[in-house]
Amino acid sequence: MSWSLETLDLRLELEQEGDPTAFSVEGLIIEGATWRDDRLIINDGESVSVGRSQVRWVHSENQAQRKTRPGYVNLPVYLNGDRSDDLFTVDLPFSQNDELLSVVRAVCLTAGGVPSA
Repeated sequence: MSWSLETLDLRLELEQEGDPTAFSVEGLIIEGATWRDDRLIINDGESVSVGRSQVRWVHSENQAQRKTRPGYVNLPVYLNGDRSDDLFTVDLPFSQNDELLSVVRAVCLTAGGVPSA
């Protein structure tokens, strides 16, 4: 099976593992939100470590399906805490009414570093 790169979406599934078609990742940190009950919730700006997660490619031929889904927000994933090198973006579910706050508070994920206390 072969698909064009333009028809693939990168999905990040926080604190999930075991899918044989996914890549396992460790050390992700959420800045400005907390992952609880399978969604992001705005916090007071703390950085929070995330448990082992998985990244996988999902085929999506329909361009309409590729837009950010309702209840989800598109967030950047940076190489580290200085946010100078972005790796990719992902759509993650947000608690109700927090979607706009995620932009104002600059919520993101980083792939390396130490969470703030």
